[in-house]
Amino acid sequence: ATPAPTVAPVATAAPHTSEISYDVSVSLNGSKLKFDNSARPLIQNNFTYVPLRSVFSNMGINVYWDDYQMNEQLREQLITCTKNDTIIQFARTSNNSGANVWTLKKWDNGATTYDPATSAIDITTLQPIIINNRSYVPLRVISESLGAEVQWDNSTRTVVINCNTDNAYWYSSDTIGKQEDYTISDAQGYITSDFTFVDTDVKPYFSPQSKFYMFKANDMYGRVALRIYYGGYIDVLPETGEAQANDNATASAGDAANTASETIVPEQTTETAAPTADNNTADTAAEQGTAVDTALTDTTGVTTTTTIDENGNEKTTYHFDMTEILGSSDGN
Repeated sequence: ATPAPTVAPVATAAPHTSEISYDVSVSLNGSKLKFDNSARPLIQNNFTYVPLRSVFSNMGINVYWDDYQMNEQLREQLITCTKNDTIIQFARTSNNSGANVWTLKKWDNGATTYDPATSAIDITTLQPIIINNRSYVPLRVISESLGAEVQWDNSTRTVVINCNTDNAYWYSSDTIGKQEDYTISDAQGYITSDFTFVDTDVKPYFSPQSKFYMFKANDMYGRVALRIYYGGYIDVLPETGEAQANDNATASAGDAANTASETIVPEQTTETAAPTADNNTADTAAEQGTAVDTALTDTTGVTTTTTIDENGNEKTTYHFDMTEILGSSDGN
């Protein structure tokens, strides 16, 4: 796996190296953890920092380091920790001027592709630090965000951690190293000619089970998202997000316009609606905009006579044969 670069955070809240003390121990579930001299826990500005991978591995937490080029100007560094269905991730960007502050997000029952599922953890004054190519993180904030209980025993100057170390998706350090080295180009190698217009502006993402990359592409049915896991497993998903939402909105607007243009407007009639024996029927017809003369045309026992009055106007008289009308009714 690629080691973390020796780039110090550029932030007023970054700890001062002159205040470092190594007079601290770490106990996990009653057992004292051992550390190499080159990677010991330390206290800085009254906060305990621990070498991330060695402590978290003992806690059953997978730790991934990623450092990749986002674009020509920016690089991004990620430290991703996964345990069961929980993910926490540090992230910061850097350019030629230096590195920005780290941020920390947490996902429960999700993957890092789904930002709405995240909750932010404020680490403005508890920034990770990198010493001798090792990432050190503030122990309490990270441990408690992953369900551990952390206490300080001042008499022995020991950080006491109690937690369940089971992880349904635990990986060995060898597998973690291979997943860290799983690059965008490795994932692209699994994309076949069935997919066109593949977007290469991607970054590594994580689920509790694995590391993967998400590519936007087109297939014979339209836009899709290709989620390619470490090891070559590939999911083809309907594309979601702003672009798809805009496409749907455009399509809906087009459908509405087509529907409106194809609407058949009934021809207006100059015939006068005739009264019926049932006032409720007439009221209902009027409320629904139904021409009563249309209903009468289809009614058995109704005939009309057209005459010309003294002013030369047509006058239509409706004749109702109640015997036929009642005989053809349903009895209601």
